[in-house]
Amino acid sequence: MNLDVPNGQTAAASTRSKSLLALHEETKLGPDEGAAVSRERFHAKVSSPTAGRVGVGNLNEAASAAFALDVLGLALGVSGRVPYPVRCNASSGNLHTVEARVAFAHEGGVAIGHYDPTSHTLALRGAARCDAPVSALRVALSLVLERQSAKYGARGYRYGLLDLGHALGAHVLAAHARGAHVALEDWSEEATGRAFGVSPFASAPERTGLVLRVARGPLADAPRPRCAATDSPSAVGRDARMHAWHDRTSSGHSRLREAFGAGWLPAADWRDVGPTLIRQRRSARAFTPAVLARGELDAILRPLARALGREGADVAMRAAVAAHDVHGVAPGFYALAPDGSLSALHVGDVRDDTCFMHACQQMAGDAAFVVMLGAPLAELVALRGGRAYRDAHVVAGAIGQLLCVTAESAALRGNPMGAFFDDELAPLFPAGHAPLHTLAFGVPRPRTA
Repeated sequence: MNLDVPNGQTAAASTRSKSLLALHEETKLGPDEGAAVSRERFHAKVSSPTAGRVGVGNLNEAASAAFALDVLGLALGVSGRVPYPVRCNASSGNLHTVEARVAFAHEGGVAIGHYDPTSHTLALRGAARCDAPVSALRVALSLVLERQSAKYGARGYRYGLLDLGHALGAHVLAAHARGAHVALEDWSEEATGRAFGVSPFASAPERTGLVLRVARGPLADAPRPRCAATDSPSAVGRDARMHAWHDRTSSGHSRLREAFGAGWLPAADWRDVGPTLIRQRRSARAFTPAVLARGELDAILRPLARALGREGADVAMRAAVAAHDVHGVAPGFYALAPDGSLSALHVGDVRDDTCFMHACQQMAGDAAFVVMLGAPLAELVALRGGRAYRDAHVVAGAIGQLLCVTAESAALRGNPMGAFFDDELAPLFPAGHAPLHTLAFGVPRPRTA
């Protein structure tokens, strides 16, 4: 992702950056005084439905409800039960912060449907006539922030943004599997609310996340839906702080549309991705001790390096790798270069350290390797305002979803992890970078119950 960072900052930009990053600081996790591994040792090493429902097959025209349900089912739908329901997209705590509404062709016009993953149906929210044929779907992804804050507190906002990114990556893969493409569009929160019925005043308050355009043909601009979707105004959300944080990340200029781009997925890396593989994705619950071949590691790192940016380009997002059990790669911490090569930061057994800095989650130490993503949040926010903070987390989540599906194609399994000690992880990245998202990979241990 090419999210250029400036060499200097204005005083106003610096103040704006500090205001938002102060909230980020408050959500950091840190080790207790009695933690098994001291930070000195670690640092030394790395110096509801309204009008009715539309089911599959009701319509057959381009941009129809059937196509919408096909894409939404592969992106956000229930893919199995283990024994609880799991979905194609990963989500922190399986809480699924993201809701989806879609504008689709309906009876000579356009209709808005709210997707229900459990029943795999669209609840109709509104409809209107259109002056031009509807040739593409528009999907509005929104956030129900209270689902995360109820469990994780203020840090849940960061998890919600990562969920939004995972949902974005899931839509890209779902569209790719159906011979379609995805583009991001710039919509204000007010415009999205009017068109799709996303409201912070609903009984389950929602905030606008992203608006996607999904089409099988060229991604040319198309008329936007003008129908007013309906919802029932009610009380403001319980967690006012979460909504205030979202307001702060709504300001400034977003370059996510340009950075992401319709051609972000190299065709060579994703030609084998299909519905079966997408529905197969699960978050690993535990790993079996196994030494991976170097090619299995490269199967994850190659598309990751391409996603982070073109070779030789200066990119904002950086990746670090903790290698535990990979043939031909000495255990240790590594920085990932744009060409996919690894540069050693520390060579040696780092299982305990990796486990420790991931809030003592044993899975981080049991995995064959762990991928960690970070970005220069302060500089990005100073340059483009709070929206850059949101963009960075969304990009990290999207990359995470793509890597989790990639792992399935290599007979591996991933587990996205949002709980980590921020200050312990930061030394693995260039100065000024903040850790955003981590993912553990390995051979999954079969479930016994």
